[in-house]
Amino acid sequence: MVASVALAGCASAPLAPGGDLAQEKGLVQKNGLRAKMLVRVDKKAVEAAKTVRIEPVTIAANASKKPLNEKDRRLLENAIGRRICDGLAQGYQVVPMTSPADLTVETEITYVGTTEGAAAGASKAVSIATSALTPVPFVPRLPIGLGGLAVQAEARDPTGKRVAVLVWSRGADMFTNGGRMSDVGDAYALADDFGNDFSEMVTSGTDPVSAGVKLPTLIGHKSSPICDQYGQRNFVANFVGDRLGLPPDWTDQAGNAGTGTAGSASTTSAAATPGTATSGTATSGTGGATAAKAGAKSGT
Repeated sequence: MVASVALAGCASAPLAPGGDLAQEKGLVQKNGLRAKMLVRVDKKAVEAAKTVRIEPVTIAANASKKPLNEKDRRLLENAIGRRICDGLAQGYQVVPMTSPADLTVETEITYVGTTEGAAAGASKAVSIATSALTPVPFVPRLPIGLGGLAVQAEARDPTGKRVAVLVWSRGADMFTNGGRMSDVGDAYALADDFGNDFSEMVTSGTDPVSAGVKLPTLIGHKSSPICDQYGQRNFVANFVGDRLGLPPDWTDQAGNAGTGTAGSASTTSAAATPGTATSGTATSGTGGATAAKAGAKSGT
């Protein structure tokens, strides 16, 4: 019974590598509690690296059945780029896009399952009213209009060899995703999860599932000036916005403004193919940040 309720309250997102990664060999499927993944990482290669360059995050031309506006595209690109940059900065030093690097990271959003804004708003209203009028501390989200996200990223060495690959997908669920009144409300919420999984995989040399859950900490947290181009995330505003179901662009002004390489022009290829990754067929790009290894890797 519990399993059937969980399944009914969870959206799905396709797990399918695109572009050159569709032919990649050696990818191993790993399923976490909520996310599904195809992974491969060369532990020795990522541990030996000292610098990493992060290419602009892109969105596949046909990532969403419902066309996304430029503001929402930039918001997602910026959110993923910011989380990847911040995560990789914990194990690498930041270098400009024009500098050589031991690793080059390329990321593409291949699927955006849009959120039904009206359903998210209704669910949030029910939750707030119930909490205000009754002693019930938590009210699950209505299991309708849930969105999702699929992303793929890779890290290459100077010869172009892939030393880390993560193909990742996750759908929102009624228990852990509160829902925000925006087409990309759920995708935005899941962007941090992907960025965290990928950056942890590269810095540790271990796939996210095997690495297990790590509690967030600010102790010893490193920052990079290059990551500043993505803008700082206002955690208080985001927390309040999430609780009230506000559109993410209301509380994430950095993403809304398209800072970081996000300010780049949208370049849509007429020959784009479904789910192409790092193949130049994506639209728009944010995050030309570069992260580089500043010191010893965590856990090495």
